[in-house]
Amino acid sequence: MIAAEERVHTFDLEFVNYGHPAQDAGFIMAHYLLHAYNNPRVADAVFDAAERLWNTYAAGMGDLLPEATETTALQQAGLEMLFRIDGINQVRYITDDGVRARIRQAARPMMLDDEMTVAGLRHV
Repeated sequence: MIAAEERVHTFDLEFVNYGHPAQDAGFIMAHYLLHAYNNPRVADAVFDAAERLWNTYAAGMGDLLPEATETTALQQAGLEMLFRIDGINQVRYITDDGVRARIRQAARPMMLDDEMTVAGLRHV
């Protein structure tokens, strides 16, 4: 999507979103986390990557980062995770019911706990 002074040009409507900047960070983190819960062998590395992603994003935004963006990003991530295991556009690589249950369990505090941080995700 490209915004000019008088109009907006979209190139692929399926992937165009306009909203809070936490939406993008949350979307990416959700997909990282789905892989972490689906493959515990690499979970620590994936949690590290999600934390680096957030820290780099927050540092890059600097003073432009809206207040509570980390909380909003985690809420978005939790919702996206649930959508990808229970919604109409499910990921195909998560087939184990136990993994699905673990994702549901992890997503809940991400959506409801305003004190949750990206650094604390590995402890959920």
